[in-house]
Amino acid sequence: MKKLLLTALAVGVTNMAFFALGGPLYYNAAVEAQKSSFPDAVKGYPEASFALIMIVALSVLFALALEHFKADSIRKGIQYGASIMGGLFLVMNMQMLGMYNLIDLNFAITDTIISAVMGGIMGAVAVSVMRRMA
Repeated sequence: MKKLLLTALAVGVTNMAFFALGGPLYYNAAVEAQKSSFPDAVKGYPEASFALIMIVALSVLFALALEHFKADSIRKGIQYGASIMGGLFLVMNMQMLGMYNLIDLNFAITDTIISAVMGGIMGAVAVSVMRRMA
């Protein structure tokens, strides 16, 4: 249990760092464009409380998944992490493309690639923590 909690904490910190970097580098402009195009539908960046709940849930589920997959090397952590996050965001982006006019195909592809890279790094961090706790 301690190993999972520390792994989830490390993944959460890594996730927060990505949100802090990704916003100014890519997502702020995309959200502002969506907000100006659809002011009644897009609020802007999520409130901190919602973002925190999402990060905690994602971090715990991510740590559980990597343990379940028996990711015992950094390489496997990168592969599984990229697969989890890339797959998750591919599904979410395709759902958004299919239902709403909020995003375009370029955003969906870029977001999926960024998420897969982010997942690979999160997977490497998670496996390194799990190996130290073993």
